[in-house]
Amino acid sequence: MWRPPALFVPWSLFAVLCCALMAASPGEETIPFHLGWITLCLSYGFALWPPAVTLLSTAVYAVASGAVLVGRASDGVIGWQETAEIPLMALMAFVMAWHVARRVESMRQLGILADAERVRHEERERLSRMYSHEMRTPLTIARGYVSLLQEEDLTGEQHEDLSVIDDELGTLERVGERLVRTLAVSDHQERRAVDVDALVDEVVTRWGNVTARNWVVDSDVGTFTCSRERVRMCLDTLVENALRYTDVDDTVRVFARRAGDTVELGVADSGPGLADDVVDAVNLEPRVIETLQMDVRRQTGLGLELVRQVAESRGGTIRAGRAAEGGAEITLTMPRTPLPPHPVSREEMNVVPGAPRMVRTRLDAGG
Repeated sequence: MWRPPALFVPWSLFAVLCCALMAASPGEETIPFHLGWITLCLSYGFALWPPAVTLLSTAVYAVASGAVLVGRASDGVIGWQETAEIPLMALMAFVMAWHVARRVESMRQLGILADAERVRHEERERLSRMYSHEMRTPLTIARGYVSLLQEEDLTGEQHEDLSVIDDELGTLERVGERLVRTLAVSDHQERRAVDVDALVDEVVTRWGNVTARNWVVDSDVGTFTCSRERVRMCLDTLVENALRYTDVDDTVRVFARRAGDTVELGVADSGPGLADDVVDAVNLEPRVIETLQMDVRRQTGLGLELVRQVAESRGGTIRAGRAAEGGAEITLTMPRTPLPPHPVSREEMNVVPGAPRMVRTRLDAGG
């Protein structure tokens, strides 16, 4: 049994009323004539009738209302040019229906894309969980056993072999961490006001508890609207790179500063610095960072590519250079949001120009 679509019956009754008013009001047909077409468009827009119902409704109303206009023109009440509105209004209704149909199809396609993105997000979460439970734990256990064996009374050659095994396990562990970071970059992260100074402090504290370096925090940005998790991931990646370039006696400085309409965040160190091909790739050809061929110990390319993706998603860039400490400096530059950070005067900070906000003493070997 056929059931009329929503709003079809109310519109049909109103259309009959409009035709009756047109027939009963010679010379005043314009208002009810157009009201019928307007309500037709409104009803279709809210209810999206099937094509057959839309076509039939448009044709019936065009014939019924048009018959009244043609009769009035034959009687000389209105000019024949007024009847041109009959096909024009019908054409307008068809164009409206076509645009609404396109909108609905676009929404359907967006729904499909959203479902696909949800599936990809679930797959990324599954991969993250798989790494956490099926890769990280065995690697940690294996490295623990290697450490125990290294404490045994072994020959020099055996110790060297165990060191190679431990290095390779460490490489696998770092690759797994980068995989998780890559998945995190692909996910949408909510942007909100973040205390960047506290975030930089948190990053340095967390790394300083496990790695002995001369850690320096240099941050006076204040509040910045961004994705906290993505910014922290960028700093973690840059710190990890700096640690592979430095030793216990070296300095690692994590900084965040205002620079005009932008905010600059990054990591500098006192190590040997980046190779020329890395600097050129970052500064001149950022799209090929991931293709760099670097030695196994450093493995900088993937980390910088992750940072670049975050920077570009925020409308920013990354740049490599020489740090004041003599080593590498990687800077992530992002435009400031409409929520400007509260300016902090140098008198309030009680520091000289260019001095770090806080300098941490070197951690002892025990971390």
